Amino acid sequence: MEKHGNWLPWLRPASKAYSAGTSLVELLVALAMAILLFSLLVTTLRVGLKTYRTSVEHSEALQNAWIALNWLKKDLQATRALSLSLNQRQVTLELPRQDKDRTSLQWYKAKYLFQREKAQLLRDVSGSYNIVAEKIVDFTVTLDKEKPIAYVTVTSQNGTKQIELHSTVWLRNLR
Repeated sequence: MEKHGNWLPWLRPASKAYSAGTSLVELLVALAMAILLFSLLVTTLRVGLKTYRTSVEHSEALQNAWIALNWLKKDLQATRALSLSLNQRQVTLELPRQDKDRTSLQWYKAKYLFQREKAQLLRDVSGSYNIVAEKIVDFTVTLDKEKPIAYVTVTSQNGTKQIELHSTVWLRNLR
């Protein structure tokens, strides 16, 4: 007699010895496989999330340092007079600005200040202290004694990631 609901493709006798269902061993093996797959999935997600967070910290630190370095490079290239503080953490520049009639240039002073306690690089023009970049942990500008070249170093930190960018700037308007 054929048992209804048989999932095997061949016929087998229907008796009490071959009743349909699963044994305890099969259940334990299936449970162990499910736990293994779940733990593998959780581990993969944790590693991916940690990698993502690390890359976000790295990119934010790089972005802060890059913004500060670009502002400094642009202003250093346009300056005609430059003075450094003794600790090389404050730079005063004399920068050009066009008149309203656009026929001549006026020169104004801009000062870059580094605030270690707030981890900020500030740009001061006529008493307005604007934040150039945040999370800056170090900033130096040094001048070459023979050539009109400035060496700029900006270090930014976000979380555990610390990024240090260097640049060499040709001071084309320096007199």
